[in-house]
Amino acid sequence: TKDQNPFFLTDDDLMASALVIGGSFHDRASLVIAPILDRLMQLGHSGLLLDSSLASVSRLVERHKQKLVFIGVSDQVHPVNLLDAISPEGLRSMLGSVIGMEGLGGVNDAMLVYGYLKESMRVAPTLADLYEALANPSQTVTAIDRYLQHQAATLPGFMATEVAINLADPQGLLNVHGSSYSDRVAQAPVNRLLPILNALRPFWVDSRIRNKLCAGGKPLPLKQLVVDRQKTICLDMPSTLFGDASGLVAQALTEAYRQMVAGLTPAEHAAAPGGSKWKSFFVADEGAEYLRKEDLVWFSGSRSGAAINVTGSSSLSA
Repeated sequence: TKDQNPFFLTDDDLMASALVIGGSFHDRASLVIAPILDRLMQLGHSGLLLDSSLASVSRLVERHKQKLVFIGVSDQVHPVNLLDAISPEGLRSMLGSVIGMEGLGGVNDAMLVYGYLKESMRVAPTLADLYEALANPSQTVTAIDRYLQHQAATLPGFMATEVAINLADPQGLLNVHGSSYSDRVAQAPVNRLLPILNALRPFWVDSRIRNKLCAGGKPLPLKQLVVDRQKTICLDMPSTLFGDASGLVAQALTEAYRQMVAGLTPAEHAAAPGGSKWKSFFVADEGAEYLRKEDLVWFSGSRSGAAINVTGSSSLSA
């Protein structure tokens, strides 16, 4: 508690992952998570901070503002293309968490369209581009057909795989195209895409989100920021204002961060400003908002990548 039975953590203790249990009104973030994060940053470590409301760690944010790079929609945030930071596998995982196991057909449709956009556009597609294409399936499939006719001999491996997956699905986008397409599209692809369309819609209709997180030609150089410059990426997009869109951005950043950590070679780790002593960290308060059961696999295996995980939750079951 605040006034009795204090506990102390050594610097060695901080190198272990931690689960912080405490109710919403027990100052879990300000009394436990913020001091841990503060010390990790003092020691030169860097990573990803997700918090549903930065107010709980406002003093820490002010103290370390030179070490933070904010991702969100406020005026001072630099525009980025969030989708460009995620691998195809990361995007599939993110969409799967939105639509659930019963909607894998919709994920396959979305990945086919993403593959087409990625290969056909001059700059990397954005989440707004993906929404626009999925919301207009008839025009999109016509464009994909035209693309396949011209590129069939040199089709990239990623796109070829997505085409094969889609053709194997009787209700896949490529299988319902034809004379009766306009009648059938509302019954098959659009229905199973609705959860994805609903999740992506804010990135198209909300100009604040679109301008800051769907900026074509502006990638998020995560490795350069976190490893080379020892900056911590901080999500500044309160869920109380932006709802599920905030959670989706958090998932995208999580996928991008894990992709970066998993891809670090021993030589790259050793070349970090802190050398072999440097570690990356993932800190998330309100864990139930940002984490899934499959994240336990990451927590159990990420220690080999010198990653520290600190998450707060109101209960162990969350």
